[in-house]
Amino acid sequence: MCHFRKNLLPLLALGATTGLLCAQGSRPGMGSIPFQGGVTFRVWAPHATSVFVSGDFNSWLQTASPLVLEGNGVWSGDVTGAVVGQSYRYVINRSGAPTVTKRDPYSRVVTDSNYNTGNSLIYDPNAFAWDRPAFARPALKDLVIYEMHMGTFADAAGGNPGTFASAVTRLDAVSNLGFNAVEILPVTEFISNFSSGYNPADQLSIENQGYGGPDGLKGFVRACHDRGLAVIVDIVHNHWGPWDLSTNQFDGWSSTDYPGGIYFYDAARWNSPWGPRPNYSDAMVRQYILDQVTMWTNEYRVDGFRWDSTSNIYNTNSGTGLDLPDGWSLLQAANAAVKQSSPGSYTIAEDLLNNATLTAPVAAGGAGFDAQWHYFASTMRGELSKTSDVSVSLANIRNALTATFNGNYQQRIIYTESHNEVCCDQPRLTALIDPADPASWLARKKSMLGAAILFTAPGIPMIFQGQEFLESSPFSEYVPLHWQFATQFAAVRKMYGDLVKLRRNLTGRTAGLAGDSINVYQVDEASKVMVFSRFDAATASARLIAAANFSGLPLQSVRVGFPRPGVWTTRFNSDSKMYGSDFSGAGSVSVTATATPFAGMPYSATVEIGPYSLILLAQ
Repeated sequence: MCHFRKNLLPLLALGATTGLLCAQGSRPGMGSIPFQGGVTFRVWAPHATSVFVSGDFNSWLQTASPLVLEGNGVWSGDVTGAVVGQSYRYVINRSGAPTVTKRDPYSRVVTDSNYNTGNSLIYDPNAFAWDRPAFARPALKDLVIYEMHMGTFADAAGGNPGTFASAVTRLDAVSNLGFNAVEILPVTEFISNFSSGYNPADQLSIENQGYGGPDGLKGFVRACHDRGLAVIVDIVHNHWGPWDLSTNQFDGWSSTDYPGGIYFYDAARWNSPWGPRPNYSDAMVRQYILDQVTMWTNEYRVDGFRWDSTSNIYNTNSGTGLDLPDGWSLLQAANAAVKQSSPGSYTIAEDLLNNATLTAPVAAGGAGFDAQWHYFASTMRGELSKTSDVSVSLANIRNALTATFNGNYQQRIIYTESHNEVCCDQPRLTALIDPADPASWLARKKSMLGAAILFTAPGIPMIFQGQEFLESSPFSEYVPLHWQFATQFAAVRKMYGDLVKLRRNLTGRTAGLAGDSINVYQVDEASKVMVFSRFDAATASARLIAAANFSGLPLQSVRVGFPRPGVWTTRFNSDSKMYGSDFSGAGSVSVTATATPFAGMPYSATVEIGPYSLILLAQ
């Protein structure tokens, strides 16, 4: 073992061998840190008796470049002549145990994630030329999110998956519809080139062979920002792997209690439903996770995070297992670190328990997330897919429309499809509605009614890739998005674009949709008509009235209450022939509300609504 002495030369000479004096790493940080003339290497291996770094720079001689024990199990050293792009591994010795060689847990890029063959690559995180000013993020309440999977979003059948570069070629199709944020499924390194991303192998490495590595991601983020799209990344820390984990028994040590070694919990808390769980109680593992989170904002300029399955971070089995208080405090610390490193970033949780405490302030015992995914989807999919109109429950739909976290609609992300609902051979909403023909009149009408409800409901709306043009295939990492449907179902796509623009008030006539308030004041289970108003509590004058028909019958004379008298004009009608040549085009163009009280409102008018349709009226 080499011991650091202050009078040693600051850099190691290439070709050093075991037993020669060596120097502690001169640059701060974990992993490989390039500097002019060499690279500092620093790694955590608390059970090691000696550590070396072996790579292209020393002809892969295992004992040529020894590291120095700094303390707290951290080893470091400078290697002159090492340069960006070279491969390396750590060689770790432990008394009485076989030597192990490992990739660097702090690698920004690896050759591949194979446990035996994949190597770390020296990478300079500051070399990418952004050539852009800081991105002006939309306010959280103004987000309209498009969820995408990098490997299938812009890909052709056969061959390799889509890449960051290929995804850029399709970004205009998203921004032109009016979306102002994309949420990307995990892009950290995973086994094989095809994956949904929820099997992360290297936590700080960006998928290289499949997607294009760290510079590819930076180019994607820059292209998104150029189009006014914020970028939200999905991160996975409820488990890692389960396969090809170089962090497994990283320094050669494990025990019956800690089968995964230094990065993982003991046996009682190790196994999540999907793979081994990192040890949130260990200070170095916590810091490793926090370093990954701040890496995204500092190096990749991303705008926010979606944390996968937070219920399995603070509990071993989504609330039915052992509580993990250190997992909860990790979430608190991560959200605080993000807000400090990148003020204005979005922090979003996905939680199987719909735990409102996640979006409560840390000072009140909450986890400090800005928002979380909501159960809106399960309710809407369940009601829209019922084969009998009579069995549709408007009470359930009303509850989905009005439910909040902590009384705040801005804390919920709402959707009718996400990767969760449509993965693993689970059907798209259109296929749920009409399994025989997902493009039928019925499937289009009811799914488009669902979209209209989604974009007029309070909360932050999100769709999953392809939903805007009736993608009918379940999500699979092996099945590219069928972009030919964008032309075939251009009318459906136009409707989604119109809804996004209305939700963002890009026409200047629908500010109430961006508001924080809703009043569902007509629920007629017999006729299947629901009416609600949308407004901002601070500017109640900007009210809009949405009237929805959840039956297959056209309704020609539905009495609807209005808050004010005078002419109310239809700003949106999902039964318009613009959205389907076989639609009826039914629906009032405008109505005049008179002093006839109805449904708790001082004024009313009769309104026409097409089958399975929503109309939106404003003054």
